[in-house]
Amino acid sequence: MAINRGSLALRYGLVFFAIVILALLPAILAIGSSIFADSIGCQVDEGSSHPCLFMGSDIGDTLNFLFVMGWFALMTIPAGAAALALWASVLVLHLILRRLSR
Repeated sequence: MAINRGSLALRYGLVFFAIVILALLPAILAIGSSIFADSIGCQVDEGSSHPCLFMGSDIGDTLNFLFVMGWFALMTIPAGAAALALWASVLVLHLILRRLSR
């Protein structure tokens, strides 16, 4: 079963994209919660949750949880960089083996 060049690029590209998104997700959540809290006039920090009313509900605890998820990025970003390096190595090895088999 032969894999054409477009399919190979799509498969490796999707995995690269997934690794980047998963590595950056905690930072995206923290930044997003901070921007959202600021836009509705609420305070968010990692010290404690503050009451924040949005559409009649208190979302202070949720915003605090999402903001604190940013600390998890200290682990996911380096792990994502290592995963990208490993996946790039797999891609290069795949291309070399494919070239040698022709």
